Amino acid sequence: MKPKESKAESKLTATYIFGVMVTEAIMDTFGTSVKSLRFVQSVLLKNGENYLMHALELMDLGFSVWLFTDLKETFVIESDAEIGSLLKMGLVRSDGPAGYIFLCLNPVVNRLLAFLEEQEIKMDCRYYNAISSARKTGEVQNSAEMEILTAVRQPDYHSLTLTKKDDQKMVLHCEQALHASDATDLNAILAEHDFQTVTVTRTAGKNARITRSLPLRLNSKNK
Repeated sequence: MKPKESKAESKLTATYIFGVMVTEAIMDTFGTSVKSLRFVQSVLLKNGENYLMHALELMDLGFSVWLFTDLKETFVIESDAEIGSLLKMGLVRSDGPAGYIFLCLNPVVNRLLAFLEEQEIKMDCRYYNAISSARKTGEVQNSAEMEILTAVRQPDYHSLTLTKKDDQKMVLHCEQALHASDATDLNAILAEHDFQTVTVTRTAGKNARITRSLPLRLNSKNK
């Protein structure tokens, strides 16, 4: 009768098999030689348990888990969503020729689980949908929102008022404070825009302050 493995032995066995399965998957998928996989083998030998546990945690959340490596220096095991974010941040910046291996680990981990007589972990869209929804919330959705954002960034607008009749019809009133010296020639100011409201404040018989409100009609068509 085969003696029952301790927890430590079982963990060590799973980690070792995971490393072997990953290297075999790279060789089978990309035709990579054993010699060129020394870097990958050394990383998995040193931190295989952590990478396996991380992959299992991500898979439990429903993610597709990927290995991203150049077989020399870069070694990342993350969800496809996270790797996409890392790529946008410049993960693969290089001054010279570079190549990378991108391998889905879900089948590898599930083969390991089957070998250990554990249940298969299937992918789920819940977190992907949540990530997509969160990103859309923080993004500009249409041309109207873009115009509002542009107005917010204008340094000479000190006040913005949005009048919303419905989702399609909106007017943004952009208020400017002009220099008092500009009030000496109101005709020139009025000639600058076809649609505007100009307010002049007089103090001690002089034009002390002038403000202008510019109406901006917004079109909420999608980008």
